[in-house]
Amino acid sequence: MYELVEEASKVLRTPPLKFDFENPSQDPKEVEEQLANAMENFGGIGLSANQVGLDVRCFVMRTQDGAVCFFNPELTKVSQETDLLKEGCLSFPDIYLMIQRPTVIEMQSHPRPGQDHLLTLARPAPSRPQHPLPPRT
Repeated sequence: MYELVEEASKVLRTPPLKFDFENPSQDPKEVEEQLANAMENFGGIGLSANQVGLDVRCFVMRTQDGAVCFFNPELTKVSQETDLLKEGCLSFPDIYLMIQRPTVIEMQSHPRPGQDHLLTLARPAPSRPQHPLPPRT
């Protein structure tokens, strides 16, 4: 079972490595299952691999259909329109900040080796995948 790393952990402050499906450091299916289980156990709506000490670009997000895992996610488009929403983070308990996020995003990820997935999300869902991704400049 994955455990949350301490909030001062270096892994939370270092951009994670791209998940290498050709030479994986962990079984992607196992990472997906364990991240989803940890997210549920900790009561989150999303969880990044680095929050449990894994140095890979991957996160899970709760949806209507259950947990969905995204490997190597990248924002490909963001709307100019934004919303200001209160966000919390499992790695920094009891801290909630008002964060301005685009109301619509397009994200590309790789749910399985050799598969590309393009997903468009509209409010309020866009905040979930943007939370664990590096900021766009």
